[in-house]
This record gives sequence, structure tokens and C-alpha cells, in this order.
Amino acid sequence: MGYKLYYFDIYGRAESIRFLLNHAKAEFEDVRINGEQLAELKAEGKLEFGQVPMLEHDGKHLVQSWSILRYLGKVHGYYPETSEEAWAVDSLVDAVEDHLAKYFRAVFEKDEERKKTLIAEYLAWLPVWVAAIQKRIAANSDPHFAVGNKRTIADFALAVIAFNFINNEASPLHAETSPLTKKEDHPVLTTYLTQLHEELKDYLTSRPQPRPY
Repeated sequence: MGYKLYYFDIYGRAESIRFLLNHAKAEFEDVRINGEQLAELKAEGKLEFGQVPMLEHDGKHLVQSWSILRYLGKVHGYYPETSEEAWAVDSLVDAVEDHLAKYFRAVFEKDEERKKTLIAEYLAWLPVWVAAIQKRIAANSDPHFAVGNKRTIADFALAVIAFNFINNEASPLHAETSPLTKKEDHPVLTTYLTQLHEELKDYLTSRPQPRPY
């Protein structure tokens, strides 16, 4: 039986899961819901913590985005077997979560003055974060991959930042982030992302566009 993935019609916290399922060529239904349908899922008791994404599989309703990603990673061979590589993968996923938290905190702040401050802090922090990611990839045995010598869930997590935010012209901060992430300043990261984009190209060119995040 295939999977059913429930989430809103945005990239958001489901896109890493969509990346993995497409890369694995797994059969799945991409169910894009609205607020009314979210309420129905809650009423049916299918959302343990009241949130999406939710993955329906074998009669189970799996929630929490990174936990779903790890679950699928283990099922489809995208999660390491050694504790050292598992740490390397999970620490990169945590780094992606750091980015998402800072980005969304800034973008969704309602107080305009506070929002300006948070955006400035995010833009000052972003180059440091990008440099750290490039350093990690450069240190890997094969810099075409984030960890080890094959795709892991870390690659799909990093793809979220690359293809949903930094290289997404619909992103609210695209104009501000573009000068901070020039390809010529990050050659290792550029080569890595070029290969990753090629592997995800079919999905990236066919997914609903544009979405701001």
C-alpha cells in the first residue's frame, strides 16, 4: 500500500518528505488540505498533536515532520546504520531546523519594528550558517553528498533551504539573501546543490509553483 501525505498547499514542513518520496520513486498521494480539512482530520483523531504534516501508512497516522522523514529514511535506505553517521545526519537536520526557526520568526513577526530587527539578525547570521554547511560538506569523504557516499535524509533537509528559500524567487527575503549566497563564493556547496537539483529535477520542475516557503 502506498503513502498518503497530508499538508497544506505550500512547501513548508512537508517538502523534505516530498523530496525523499520522489527521490525513492515511492508511490504516494500528495494530499494538500485547507483549514476545513485540517479541522476534519483533528476531529477524526488522526493528528496526535493537532498539526500536519501527517503520513498515513499501513493504518497508522504518523506525525511530526522530522520524525516522519527519519521513519521514511529508515524504510527506504536514507538513514545511516552507524552511530557516527547518524549523528552527522541528525546534526545537519538540526541545523536546518535552526534556519527554519530563525527565518519564520522573522518573516511572521507582526510588530514591524521588531520584524526589522529579526530580519537584520537573520541576514547577519545566514552567511555564517551557509559557511558552516559548506565546511561540513567539504569535509565529507564525497562532497556530492552531505554524509557518507549516498543520499540521506540530511540531503533532503538541506534541499528545503536551498530550493524553498535561498533559490526561490517567491521567498519574501529572496532579494536580501541572494547577495549573501552567491555561487562563486561557495563552490563546494554549489557543486553539491547542482547534483542534488539534478536528482530532484523531475519533482522540482513539476511541483506547484510559486510558493513563498
